Amino acid sequence: MKRLLFVFTLVVIFQTVMFAQPSLGVYVGYGASSFDDNLIGLKTSSSAGYLPVGAQVGYSLTGLPFGSLGFFAEFDYSAVPFSFEVFENLEGTNIKTSDVKISQTFIGAVIKLKFGVGFFNPFIRVGGGAYLGSLKQEFTDDAINYVQQQGQTLENGDFNFKSAFGFNIGAGTDIRVGKVTGLFGEFVYHIVSRELDVQGASSASANNWAAHVGIQIAI
Repeated sequence: MKRLLFVFTLVVIFQTVMFAQPSLGVYVGYGASSFDDNLIGLKTSSSAGYLPVGAQVGYSLTGLPFGSLGFFAEFDYSAVPFSFEVFENLEGTNIKTSDVKISQTFIGAVIKLKFGVGFFNPFIRVGGGAYLGSLKQEFTDDAINYVQQQGQTLENGDFNFKSAFGFNIGAGTDIRVGKVTGLFGEFVYHIVSRELDVQGASSASANNWAAHVGIQIAI
């Protein structure tokens, strides 16, 4: 009995390895913020766009009844950060005083459940990992001149966010091009709270969404 169980286990492992296909995917995209107003603590425009670029590398277990199950390590970086305009009321006039740029880096794991093995193969994805980034504030000439008239000075700010654990969920589809190459598109929603690494800062929602398009190659 033990011998049969051992043989069965070897067969299962062998089949799993045989049908595990490694792949590398790279993508670019566009997204927008859904931040809590308290994240920055300044009067900004309501939303900001950004351009993510990223890579996914891992294995997909193929030959399953519904399609395939993929396990990937993902790196996602905001090549163009979230950009906000800050406005303040100075002597009765509402003027732009600074630009705030927030970067986001995600390093984590993603699971993709893919349905079908045809030309179009829809999938859902769930991920989790570390969110990193920084905030840069650059003041306008109007703001600098106004403060100088008050006998003070302004300096641009450059701050890091504390690393935070967050999640992302999404869905998309693969488009099979060849035996080892395919295109994919996906929508991803990031769920995370972030906190500036400065004294007195508090954690606030930094949720955001993105649409990716990319290419995936079997390796």
